[in-house]
Amino acid sequence: MVCNPTIGCRLSRCAPWTSFSTTATPSFQNLPLNHALGYLFEELPYQYPVSISRLVHLTGSKIMKSIAIPYNFMFLIFFSLLFSGLANATNLMIKRVSLNASSTTGELYVDGKFVAHTLELPWKNNRSYVSSIPDGTYSALLRYDKNDKWRIQLEGVTGGRTGIQIHVGNYPSQIEGCVLVGNSVSNSKSSVSESSSAYAALKNAFYGSPSPNSSPNKDITVTVSYDVLATSFRSKNYNMYYRENGVWDVKTKRGNYKFTELNRDSSFIYLSGKPKNKVRHLRIPLWGGRLSEKISSNGSWKSPSNAPVVERKN
Repeated sequence: MVCNPTIGCRLSRCAPWTSFSTTATPSFQNLPLNHALGYLFEELPYQYPVSISRLVHLTGSKIMKSIAIPYNFMFLIFFSLLFSGLANATNLMIKRVSLNASSTTGELYVDGKFVAHTLELPWKNNRSYVSSIPDGTYSALLRYDKNDKWRIQLEGVTGGRTGIQIHVGNYPSQIEGCVLVGNSVSNSKSSVSESSSAYAALKNAFYGSPSPNSSPNKDITVTVSYDVLATSFRSKNYNMYYRENGVWDVKTKRGNYKFTELNRDSSFIYLSGKPKNKVRHLRIPLWGGRLSEKISSNGSWKSPSNAPVVERKN
């Protein structure tokens, strides 16, 4: 017998086709297994047989399809929870760039974006009240019981140190291990300025608003690190390295010079020096770029097209 699912069957290739209805309900009492399963699995006319290998494939496919729905559902729940957790996680990084005799200064990033400069105590072997805290990654929580009503507090600081917080302030004398933030920092004076404005920027980066109405449910981590290169810039003919206590080494083809860092803000680092006994002020783009110069503190910055373009190396 030769069968076609859309036409019917005939006893031989020369015999006429015998049509049948594809919608008729079969009787399985005397129906061969391969015919019955072909009808059930592939919706073929029940007179149409299915090979044994095809039956094995179909049986496996039906089993997999029956368990695919719950597994797909489980994967959906898993990834939903995963991305929900990532969305509610906030990662802060304090990148220390200067270790001075009376302070430690650095840069604060929230989820990889620069937000403010930082000021801490100098490193004195993690001694309570007089030293900055060790490098490391810390969990953090929010506190609302201080005068400013909002602080980020680091947890699990080694040496049993507690109450280490990020908050507003200007000088090392105002802290006992905490981290102050500011829009501008001076290494030579060991101070930050515009602290309240920087703190508002931190809140905005954290909440999406400097004046939030509610607190988000976030997992907070704070990573504290120190780059041994401090702050350095290079170009083809320039090498500029921050040393300590506000002192910079500026190496050019014409010679090596010492400059003093006046301050740095969110865009530039400002230096002053006397190369060849001539007062010069340099302005370095904080993230690298074309240098600017002026000959007096009251003068205007000049950055001609042939001025050196430096790249920040850390």
